[in-house]
Amino acid sequence: MKNKKELRIFWLSIFAVLAALTVALASCADKPDAGGSENQGAQDAGGGEHEGDGETQAGIDKRQAVLDMYQNPGEDFGGHKFRIMLREEEYYNAKDMYTEEESGEPVNDAVYKRRMEVENMLNMNFAPLWVPYGSQPAAIKKSVLAQDGAYEAIITSFDYSYQAAKSGYFADLALIAGLDLSKPWWDQNIMQETSVMNKIYYATGDITVVDNDGTWLMMFNKDMQKSFGLPDIYEIVKNGEWTLDTLTELSKGVTLDLNGDGKIGKDDQVGMATTSDSIRSFFFSTGSRILRKDANDVPYFAFDSENVLANFEKIYEIFRGADNFVMLADDIGGWTVTQAAFLENRALFYAEVMFHLSSLRNMDTDFGVVPLPKANKEQADYCTNIHRYASAAASIPIGASDEDNRRAAVILEAMAYEGFKYLTPAYYDISLKTKYARDDDSSEMLDLILAGRSADLGYVGNLGGFLEAIVSDVVGKKAALASTIEKNLPKLNTELEKIIEIYENLP
Repeated sequence: MKNKKELRIFWLSIFAVLAALTVALASCADKPDAGGSENQGAQDAGGGEHEGDGETQAGIDKRQAVLDMYQNPGEDFGGHKFRIMLREEEYYNAKDMYTEEESGEPVNDAVYKRRMEVENMLNMNFAPLWVPYGSQPAAIKKSVLAQDGAYEAIITSFDYSYQAAKSGYFADLALIAGLDLSKPWWDQNIMQETSVMNKIYYATGDITVVDNDGTWLMMFNKDMQKSFGLPDIYEIVKNGEWTLDTLTELSKGVTLDLNGDGKIGKDDQVGMATTSDSIRSFFFSTGSRILRKDANDVPYFAFDSENVLANFEKIYEIFRGADNFVMLADDIGGWTVTQAAFLENRALFYAEVMFHLSSLRNMDTDFGVVPLPKANKEQADYCTNIHRYASAAASIPIGASDEDNRRAAVILEAMAYEGFKYLTPAYYDISLKTKYARDDDSSEMLDLILAGRSADLGYVGNLGGFLEAIVSDVVGKKAALASTIEKNLPKLNTELEKIIEIYENLP
């Protein structure tokens, strides 16, 4: 068993290699795509290269190669009841982590299969502790401060994971024996973005699919596309021409005042229906970032004001410009109203997180799936982000013995591996690619979308409330982005300095 010093050296070497790869293989997330991310795992789990409804041998072999990486630890935990905190809420609950029985629904049954295999392999039993989402931070704090050992592991959102990590409530996963975070079933891209100084307090990957649910994308109504004589949107994406300008051009001729009241409201037809969260996501889709990391995994301010201002001028025009082709949920009563517009064929485009694909499964009209638009044709990749609330990561709280932590780590590692084996294929291939996505092009687009995800630490931690202030300006129809940026930059820099100092002193 490696001691803590050996583990730290091991992980520093891993991150040195990954940092080198980052330079050579930079993407939207500024992270390497070396076949070791959850995104790649999802593609491999689905067979890699697709031919019709079957899998190519190459795809099968790639998947098997990943499966062969796992070695049964040969542990017998004597029927131990594994106490894991799970998120309980209406939409993004931890239904992908535990279920009592099979139901015939693919993801549920995959969760059940994983549970059975892990329990049998390690001679343990899951003892889920469901905590209402809003109560999780207080429950974590109370347990850690009381040192009562109530939870051996915790599953919560990126938002709450970050808050608990900087408060010192989580153990550094890189120092715990039993975890191999370099394996493909852990999302290397997201882990590198949310680590600081190579300290990893929360990790995601094939252990969960909620982070996929929280990924931003766009849907388009195929009937409206055809009736308005619009070009093939899939081809536009494939040719690298899906940009803010293209979205504007396709959308502005679609908006109609259906009820004749002289204004565009919830009952009318629009080019795009969405929520204000899309404003933030368009920031990331144009390749903009709040923070990046240096070679020592230390975050630094990376906000290119001139470039961002140019992009945000277009984004502001999309959401609040004279063409008025966006139905914004914040103006008219919430996301259910904007979703209804898409379901009722009154919105050409619908921007939301991937979770909402399942809400459209009974939509009569065919729809397609595409990534969010780029800033311009020169931008190399399509980018998106994972919502900090609609997300999930695994952590181990401080306070337990090294041996207890190792047991928790072994269980989490097995869950992530078995998630790659069962959960990701069920979610990605069965649920997304065949049940919700309605054509082969949509399946290709989903691959593209998941490959371009990011989790900018500046957004995950809402540093300085910086990005939220910009979003608030757009929602409030305040075209004063330059002054908002100038006013909030000092606060962002101050908070970044504090975060670096905090992480320097964390174990």
